[in-house]
Amino acid sequence: MPLTSLADDAERTRKMIAQQKGPVLLVGHSYGGAVITEAGNQPNVVGLVYIAAFAPDAGESPGGITLALKVCRSAAGGLGLSA
Repeated sequence: MPLTSLADDAERTRKMIAQQKGPVLLVGHSYGGAVITEAGNQPNVVGLVYIAAFAPDAGESPGGITLALKVCRSAAGGLGLSA
């Protein structure tokens, strides 16, 4: 699968899902979690599995999740906690 943009990757995944004759279980690792979140609302998708992956809410991006994590780590460091 090409890594061009989240929208492009999700659209390509939707096309591959549409080609399947039976139920589809999507599995995503890392960035792939964002892709399966976007593409996983097709009628023949029976589930989504996230393995150490981004699982963004509607309107959230992997970059936004990463930024929030950096902010949390920075705040934790300010409290004397390990970042």
